[in-house]
Amino acid sequence: MKKIIVLLFIGVAGTISVPAQNLILNGNFATGDFSDWTVTGSYFSVKSSSYGTLPPAGDSYLAEADGNETLSQTFATTIGQNYVLSLANANGRGPNNQGGVYFRGSINGTTLFTDNTDLSNTSWLTSSYDFTATTASTTMLLTLNFFNANGDGLFDNVSVTPAPEPSVLALSGLGGLGGLLMVRRRK
Repeated sequence: MKKIIVLLFIGVAGTISVPAQNLILNGNFATGDFSDWTVTGSYFSVKSSSYGTLPPAGDSYLAEADGNETLSQTFATTIGQNYVLSLANANGRGPNNQGGVYFRGSINGTTLFTDNTDLSNTSWLTSSYDFTATTASTTMLLTLNFFNANGDGLFDNVSVTPAPEPSVLALSGLGGLGGLLMVRRRK
């Protein structure tokens, strides 16, 4: 009976996960500025609201792009490790029918996503994109082209975290528990 309890404890303890640390610094612009970011373009700003659109729940600031801007940050990664880039975006002024508007993300120069919809959504939409690190130092570049837009590109809560992986200890513990139960049934 003690063996069952120990194996059950190992199996349960292995399933408890610690939240992954965000590798992006100031990803929610909590400093009220672009600290830790490299910014290109003159129409970028950090605000507490944009034309009535407030930051996502729990945040004080959002980033706004009015033209053709880029925002980048370099962070340490492990080669071969899977990561998840997540961010929230919205349009600050409503429908855009001007065309030529896009929001693009790239990792080390390789495009990860391009959103060239009309971006008519004034509510926050959170999107996630997976990538595998190929270098020990990874640069994420966000390109926002709202120059022809009838609106402003808003974004917040930018994060890069290691992708969740199944716990080897949990699987081993559960497998051991199953094996022990099978042996016990045979007795």
